Amino acid sequence: MNCLIVGGTAGLGLELAKKLQPIYQTVHIVGRTDPEVESLTFKQMDLHSATIIEDIDTYIKDIPTIDLLVHAPGFYQEGTVTDLSTDEINQMVNVCLMSAVWFTRSILGKQLSLPAFVAVTSTSQYTPRLLEPIYTIAKAGLGAYANSLSLDKRVCKTLVAGPAGMKTKFHEGREVNMSTYLDPQWVASEIIELLDGEYSYKYARILREPAHSEIKELR
Repeated sequence: MNCLIVGGTAGLGLELAKKLQPIYQTVHIVGRTDPEVESLTFKQMDLHSATIIEDIDTYIKDIPTIDLLVHAPGFYQEGTVTDLSTDEINQMVNVCLMSAVWFTRSILGKQLSLPAFVAVTSTSQYTPRLLEPIYTIAKAGLGAYANSLSLDKRVCKTLVAGPAGMKTKFHEGREVNMSTYLDPQWVASEIIELLDGEYSYKYARILREPAHSEIKELR
């Protein structure tokens, strides 16, 4: 079996890759910077590239059948809709949302089925944030896309996991008190546990104070 983690080179995505590595024959990770973990198969990719659709199609054609796709890229962006440039807005949407569309489309076009899909969103999926308007669009859109994709019989299992703030480089350079933020290793373990079981769709929030998971929808 093979796993592909988009955004698997840092933070939660990398922690998921490390924990899934003993389970899968190969764990492929896509991102900007090689984490240099010997057991993982890295592919450098800019999800905001003008050629991203062609890049993804070429990449998917060259790798083995994917049994689990995890979509977990993300970065912090602050500013109202008029503060952000057109390129900044497009970058957030392309990285956090549209790349999920291109990867799932390419995989289904090649394989005709996808055994499992995990969309990592955020509490921003359902929480309005004055200075994160485009991030909330991307995460809410990703959650809705994954929910709709779960109705496609070619996708056997879909998990939407929305974690609260974590102690990662996501917040690097910001003055944020992360004392109550979640441990990404623990969040990765929670996601793997939530992925287990027989279902077609599951939506769970992974919250803090105290750290716990809430399953909001299951079918």
